[in-house]
Amino acid sequence: MSTAKGFVRVGLVLASISSTLSYGKSVTVDMINQKPSDYMGKQVTLSGQVDRIFGPGAYLFADKGNLTDPNHRILVIDNRNQPSNKGSQQQPGVSGQTLKEGEELNLKGKVEQLNYSSESVSVSPKKNQEVVQDSSMSLPVVIVQSMTTGSR
Repeated sequence: MSTAKGFVRVGLVLASISSTLSYGKSVTVDMINQKPSDYMGKQVTLSGQVDRIFGPGAYLFADKGNLTDPNHRILVIDNRNQPSNKGSQQQPGVSGQTLKEGEELNLKGKVEQLNYSSESVSVSPKKNQEVVQDSSMSLPVVIVQSMTTGSR
């Protein structure tokens, strides 16, 4: 019987380790922004605060105390409450919760790559020709899987 109890204890320890690993390690926004390729497609845990809200389910998230430094901010998308069909009245965002700028959050999510491209057309004054400028960039973004309010 003592052997069976030993196996149960080991099983619980392994389940606990597995649960921790599945959410990914706790990192800072700055760490993701410094080496995005190290975190792309991986699950991470972040603690910080809401910097700027763009709309339901989209906001800028910052490492706590670093709201003015762009290296410490990242776009967060929370589409957990997106309607499953067009007839649904459900609003996208955080489980009906209203976020406020400056609010502290703990996020668990997956780092993805946001590709942004825009094209602008201008007329060259000297040659009277159109000049097309294409600007493209790739940014890391966190897709929320779970969230709690308050600091850890």
